[in-house]
Parts: sequence; structure tokens; C-alpha cells
Amino acid sequence: MGFFFVIGVPVYILGISVIADYFTKNSLTFHVSTLIDRPIYKDDFFYAAKILKSNTKSKSSKESLNLTVGEYIILELLRLGVTSNEQI
Repeated sequence: MGFFFVIGVPVYILGISVIADYFTKNSLTFHVSTLIDRPIYKDDFFYAAKILKSNTKSKSSKESLNLTVGEYIILELLRLGVTSNEQI
């Protein structure tokens, strides 16, 4: 009986935790890939293209179609639901 408590219970807990970890990682990976694989909407793109611009009055139409690295990161965080417009 002591052998079961010393060896069996920890092995059982380890097995259960490995299985739970596997399902959790797969679920999170599927959720994130579903959000990232959907297309970027035009409104979201234009919003993200103007987020970090300090002077929007003198921007030409070509500059507003380019994203900086910071704007791209913010756009992806918005798409994942990690951040919101109010937090930016």
C-alpha cells in the first residue's frame, strides 16, 4: 500500500497533467490560428496604419497604406483580442 502512495499517485498525477497540458496547448493553438488566419478587414488596416502616426494632417495616401512594425503588432493584438481600442 505504501508503494502505491509513494510511486502510483505521483505517476498518476503526472500522467493527468501531461494529458491536460496537451489538450490545453492544442486548444489555444487552434484558437489563435483561427483568429490569425481570418482576413484583415480594410477598416482595421486603416485604423492600424494611423495609430502611431503623430501628424495625420500631412500624410499622403501612400504613407497611410504602409504599416510600421509597431502598428502591425498592435493590429495583431487587436485581432487576437488581447488589447482593445481604449487601451491603445
